[in-house]
Amino acid sequence: MRLRYGQNPELLSVESADVAASGTVRLAHAADGVEMVRATDHQSSRLAALEPVAEPARDIVGVYRSDELEAEFVCLASGGVLSGGFSGWLGAGMLTDLLPVARDVWLLPCPRALDYAAPGDWTLRFSRDAGGAVTGVEIGCWLARRVAFRRVLGQQGT
Repeated sequence: MRLRYGQNPELLSVESADVAASGTVRLAHAADGVEMVRATDHQSSRLAALEPVAEPARDIVGVYRSDELEAEFVCLASGGVLSGGFSGWLGAGMLTDLLPVARDVWLLPCPRALDYAAPGDWTLRFSRDAGGAVTGVEIGCWLARRVAFRRVLGQQGT
């Protein structure tokens, strides 16, 4: 079994009908998903399946701000393609085409790095209010997890 979590795919051996593992990671079936334990990272996570959709949401275009990082994430649409990029005190990064995963989940590929291994794909999980309007995005990868960005400018200029 191949697991894509960090920079490179990890090969896991199937140990039973409910468990697959390698020397550094263990996946086990649980009632509400799959439990992933990464002992060397001191991390345990419950993985839940995402419901696929025929057409991912496109109302995520806008500017998002992380006060913690003093950084912004911008999502633009051009020619039917959504792209995203970051800017902050280290400067502005390039825009990269987003890859849809589910209605409010996208990937932003990041295959390069300057002084260490590339972070790999960034996961973007957009959040909505009770009325369905996009309010923010949580961004993470193996290196930085669950960084909150609030929406500061949306499609309607709000």
